[in-house]
Amino acid sequence: MDEISFDVLFGDSPLPITLDINATVADLKSILEMFTGVPADQQMLVNLSYNNNESAVLASLDLKNVEMVQVPPSSTTAETAAANVVDLTNVNNDTSGGGNIHPPMDLSDDDIDDIVDITTPTITTTTPTTTTTTTGYVPSPYATNFFPEVNQLSAQNLIDFLDQLSYPEFSEDFFEQFSVVLPQSFSGSYKEALAAAKRQGKLVLTYLHSDNDLSLNFCLDILRSEEMVEFINENYVFWTARITPEAESFLFSLIQFESYPILAIISNTSSPQIVEVIQGVSDKDQIYNKLVNETTARSDDLAKVKAEEEVNERDRIIVQEQDQAYQESLRADKEKQQKAEEERQRIEDKKNEKISRGDLVPTEPPKGPNTTQIIFKLPDDSKVERRFSSNEKLEMLCNFLDGNGCEIENYQFVTQYPKKVFTKADFNQTLKDAGLSPQSILNVRSNDD
Repeated sequence: MDEISFDVLFGDSPLPITLDINATVADLKSILEMFTGVPADQQMLVNLSYNNNESAVLASLDLKNVEMVQVPPSSTTAETAAANVVDLTNVNNDTSGGGNIHPPMDLSDDDIDDIVDITTPTITTTTPTTTTTTTGYVPSPYATNFFPEVNQLSAQNLIDFLDQLSYPEFSEDFFEQFSVVLPQSFSGSYKEALAAAKRQGKLVLTYLHSDNDLSLNFCLDILRSEEMVEFINENYVFWTARITPEAESFLFSLIQFESYPILAIISNTSSPQIVEVIQGVSDKDQIYNKLVNETTARSDDLAKVKAEEEVNERDRIIVQEQDQAYQESLRADKEKQQKAEEERQRIEDKKNEKISRGDLVPTEPPKGPNTTQIIFKLPDDSKVERRFSSNEKLEMLCNFLDGNGCEIENYQFVTQYPKKVFTKADFNQTLKDAGLSPQSILNVRSNDD
């Protein structure tokens, strides 16, 4: 069985609806009554153009951004009036059956002055005895819950809105598709584009591109001209957004839509400000003159803020260099401390290794005919006395001194009389063979000195 599925916003929550392909508005109201408890005669269906004909088949209607609002039972006439108000977020002039193309309004300057603000329509209902004036419902622009809630266009709203729609590949895509050169699109976010414009003393030219014939003609007939490309690249930061159907609905709740193309000139000399929103202009000279006039009128402010940004940048570079120097100093100190610690650990390990050699020395033997009494005179004039077996080698004397914390690495032993010098080459001799038995005084020296 064929079905249709869509969402109906009620309060702050979307309600998922699935109905038979032949379901009518009355069927929708019945299921909404079941879901929400709101009686059918108290339901106002906003953004659904059915001319109060509840037998209208839903599949034949535009079901995008449908919202249900509970109203008093006496508001039936108000619903009829609201249902016939032109919804700017759902204007559809796509004669080909695809896309969402908004036609330009062919208005003169006098016509524009006479336009009536229909953002919040006033609806009057009449009974035989009283006349009641009520304020019509203003449709919620974000049934998709995709964009933040706002009710007016501000620079910050525009920034938050456009950052989600960045189209940095715009110029490259057009060149690949049509082999035409357009102004170079800024590659970063909108906030980054504003910061770059401030540094360069430029305005931000924001182009909102939609996939329709009006936007395409604007790009191919106006934006591609050598004069426009050169001037925009020289004087503006050119940032492009791609307007999706969801984004289009939200955008047109912020601005009084006229026609594509849509451009916005943004100044960031102090804080982001919308200088001008240009819509539906198809005359190259008119757009070019607007761009020239805006940069000319703000040239002093732009030059001033550029100079300030250059000073700030120099200050930032100085601070950055100082910080880098400080970090380099910290790194050098850390490396120095690390090397010192490594050296200290190496010396400590070596000292512990020397001391551990004392464990190789046998227990001091009792005095006897096969023992040798040795008196060591150390470089600091201190003396150490100890008995050894006469059969021990001179190497054992080194181990004994190591175990007692002597810091000499390459030992040399010197007798006083007769004078003899013993070095590492002699350390395999026994005390007896070296003539040191039964007793001797040895001056301990470093053989490296």
